[in-house]
Amino acid sequence: NAILTADNNWGIGDATDDVSDILRDLWDINWYFKNTSVENAVFYFRLLFYSHTKGHVIGLINSLSK
Repeated sequence: NAILTADNNWGIGDATDDVSDILRDLWDINWYFKNTSVENAVFYFRLLFYSHTKGHVIGLINSLSK
C-alpha cells in the first residue's frame, strides 16, 4: 500500500493494512457471488482487483520480501 509520507517520499504501508484490505475486498466479492449473478460477481471482482486489491497484494508481497 503506497503512501506519501510527511517528507514527500513514497513509502510502503504495513502488511496488516494490506491484509485487512485484501480480506475486506474478498468479503465483498463473496457477497456478490452469494447475492447476485456469477457474471456480476466476476465483473465486480475484476473491477475491484485492478482498481484496489492488486495494489495491496503488491504491497504485501513487497513487505514480506524485505
